Amino acid sequence: MLRLMRLRLIGTFLRMLDAEIAAGNPTPAIREQRHLLAERFQTWYDQAEADSPGLPIELRKLAAVQLGAVLTAALHLAERTAR
Repeated sequence: MLRLMRLRLIGTFLRMLDAEIAAGNPTPAIREQRHLLAERFQTWYDQAEADSPGLPIELRKLAAVQLGAVLTAALHLAERTAR
């Protein structure tokens, strides 16, 4: 569970830095931190994969489930707010 949470957190940070760069803010500090986080992510990913007891689940499927849960929650909240 620790490895999963670490990878999810650092993956979120990487996506946030990618968004900053894509938005036109590629400062040296952002690029450096993005590089350092990418290295750390790869190290943690390799460790988790080496210790993985089961079959891997495609990241696209995991992300799709998370997105579905967020959209369902948003729809539910919107319906409750509209009442």
